[in-house]
Amino acid sequence: MGGIMKQYLKHLIMSLVLVLSILLISVPAEASSTPEVSYSNQSITSFMLKPNFMSNSWTGFRDAYIDLQIDKSGIAHFYTLVCASNSKYYCKITMKLQRYKNKTWTTLTSGTCTSKSDNMYSRSYYVSKGYKYRVYSKAYIYKSKNGKLINSDTFTKTKTRK
Repeated sequence: MGGIMKQYLKHLIMSLVLVLSILLISVPAEASSTPEVSYSNQSITSFMLKPNFMSNSWTGFRDAYIDLQIDKSGIAHFYTLVCASNSKYYCKITMKLQRYKNKTWTTLTSGTCTSKSDNMYSRSYYVSKGYKYRVYSKAYIYKSKNGKLINSDTFTKTKTRK
């Protein structure tokens, strides 16, 4: 089996393990009196695993997924998953939840997560009715920890809470 095929299979298996581990550790968010529900990195509810899939044709990236769902109680669940094309690369995700009001996107919550090879960052946040919301994520692929930037890209997903 060629080196490229072995590397692809390794990344595929790692992605499957990541998704399965997320399913096993997922904890549904519950509404509370504070607007911020969860800062939990690496946790996600199972209904969110219907991502927007981005093409894997650009340098440094193997796959990228992003999603935003708003449940009946008004909790926005959102995540970004980035898989590097090389297991030695580092992925950095800067993710924001934004609200559209008065013709402007305003950031409600944001955070950054860095990991080797594959990286997933998920959050939950209470949102008000009647507004449009979006997840705005910038993903960076580095050759090594604190190394040279290989590539970056921006991903967005928008939903309205009615």
